[in-house]
Parts: sequence; C-alpha cells; structure tokens
Amino acid sequence: MKILDILMSVTVVVAVILSVSAPTPSMAASLPAALQSFLATDYTLIATVEGLPMPIQAALFGRMKHDPRLANPGARFNATDVVDPEYPMRRLIVAGHTPTSWFICYENGGRGYHRTLVIMASDAGTPRIVFAGRFTATVRSYTDMRAAIERNLIPDETVETERYGFY
Repeated sequence: MKILDILMSVTVVVAVILSVSAPTPSMAASLPAALQSFLATDYTLIATVEGLPMPIQAALFGRMKHDPRLANPGARFNATDVVDPEYPMRRLIVAGHTPTSWFICYENGGRGYHRTLVIMASDAGTPRIVFAGRFTATVRSYTDMRAAIERNLIPDETVETERYGFY
C-alpha cells in the first residue's frame, strides 16, 4: 500500500510541474499579436550594441529617459542604485532582426531592476515600436526570452512606453 501512495504522490507532483512549466495553446492565444508574431519568426541574432543599425539605435535611445546608453552583454553597467556615471544604466541581453523587424531585450539597473523587451517594425524605413514590456523573469538568452514570452510573463506596455518612454 505504501508504494502505491508514493507512486500517486510522485504522479501528482510531476503533473503539477508539467502544468506550471509547459505553455498551453490558450496561453499563446492570449498573447498580444506582436508577441505571437515574434514566436512564429526566426531572427538573426546580433552580439553587440554596435550591431544595431543607427536608425534602430536612434529609435530606442530616443525613448530612453535619463541615461540613453546601453552596455554590451557581459560589460559593466549600473545594476543597482549605487550609480557610477561612467557606466550605463542598461545592458543588452540579446537582440536580433529579420528583413522587416528588430527586437532588443536589455537589463535596466537601478532600484527597480528589471528587463525590457522592445520589438520594432522596420519595413517602411523608419522604425516604429510595435511592442514594449518590462518584466522581472530571469532572461539570459534568446531561448530564455522566448520561454518568458510563451509563459506570458512580459506585459504589453506599448501604450505607456509611447507616452512616457523607457525608464
């Protein structure tokens, strides 16, 4: 009888773990259109801020409040509220592009440490933001970011970003 109880407990634990970690079709359907499109698209990844074309940099940095600089992945930046003005407040995690769009995911240091995902359409020559969201889920790679999107962990703050910029 004890073995049966143990097997039942293990089965319940595994079922709970799978239900929490695996995205469901209803989760994907509830995502904003820009994130659904992102998940259906293959991006070419870039490794540095310098890999972002000037119009994309201008569109991104122009919306940043206070310190419009972005450190390269792994480079020093102000991750906490102890600020050294020599270093930026933000650091690139991952970015990529297709012929008609770009995404940039970066860390934002300071007292309210968080990450930001920005997706831009660039099909008409002038980049425009189609999605922006701040989040706290741990993201260190393109794979991590896709998983955060699939789990609906990145809220759509595009309207607020258009009005107030990136903090």
